Amino acid sequence: MQEGEQYEVDRLFAPASIESFVTTQWAHLPLYVHGTPDKFGDLYSLSSFQSQLVGALIPMQDRRPAPLLKAVHNRSGGGAIFHVPANMAMGLFDAGMTLCASNIEVNDIRLSALVAAVRRRLQFTGQVQVNSYYSPDGEGFSWHYDCQHVFILQIDGSKRWQFSAVPGLDCPPLNIPWSYLSEPGNREEVAALGLKVRLPTETTVIEQTLVPGDMLYLPPGTWHRAIACSHSFALSLTLHPLSFARIVRAVLTFLVLPRHEWRRDIHDGRFDPKSGLPADQEQSLKRTLEEVQAQLAAMSPTDFLRLFNELQQVPILRRIVQQID
Repeated sequence: MQEGEQYEVDRLFAPASIESFVTTQWAHLPLYVHGTPDKFGDLYSLSSFQSQLVGALIPMQDRRPAPLLKAVHNRSGGGAIFHVPANMAMGLFDAGMTLCASNIEVNDIRLSALVAAVRRRLQFTGQVQVNSYYSPDGEGFSWHYDCQHVFILQIDGSKRWQFSAVPGLDCPPLNIPWSYLSEPGNREEVAALGLKVRLPTETTVIEQTLVPGDMLYLPPGTWHRAIACSHSFALSLTLHPLSFARIVRAVLTFLVLPRHEWRRDIHDGRFDPKSGLPADQEQSLKRTLEEVQAQLAAMSPTDFLRLFNELQQVPILRRIVQQID
């Protein structure tokens, strides 16, 4: 694929159609699509990933920056190494660690074309990125769910997946660890917040081994775990939902950004969460709330969304909102 070419997103779902996927599976049900071994051959390869790390297969003048990399080990309690130097990556893989590379579409023409095409074809307004996972035999990830839409594209090797037939939590606002939910009383505590999380059981778990050319879609909140068979290299096409909550947080952050009263540290020796704010601080907070409420009341939904879109064009504001998210 050359620069400027468009990726045909429908190929990912063939023989299924995108229209049936959007109306049936999107955000509700997992989808497994069996493909031919060469289905993703012109998109990316294990050798492309390795050459990006060690530069062994491409001339010096043509090398692209190495991706942001971490190494994860799930055996014997697990552990992770962040910001792994490229020249150490394959050594850690040989030692039994999974190599996880983030945002690899940034430095690859084919993957950046895929991201643009997915955004356009699905009319998706949130963030889209491509991560990769290179796992040695027996390595993978234990039970968890993601807050994003995830499309697994199996490129090389194979991986055995287990996943819940339906999301354990619809439209999850945050990741809640399996270990936390498994402790007595914690599920009830989470439910009291309005989040009813369903843990997977033997009767609600689907098992599927992915081989080259296969794709697996997991909606947000779907419990899953995966173990590499011999070895596995896969891409994770990740779509971060754009919720109303995120839009509101971004706009509110912008509206209160100039207010010193909202930025200052209230823990100055005069604040007790049980007894409330001192009178002067309470009045200051009251005035700020009234001003923000007046600004919001004066905005139509169209104005609100237009302001959010404008904020996304300012890099520093985008970073501030991401920190809040």
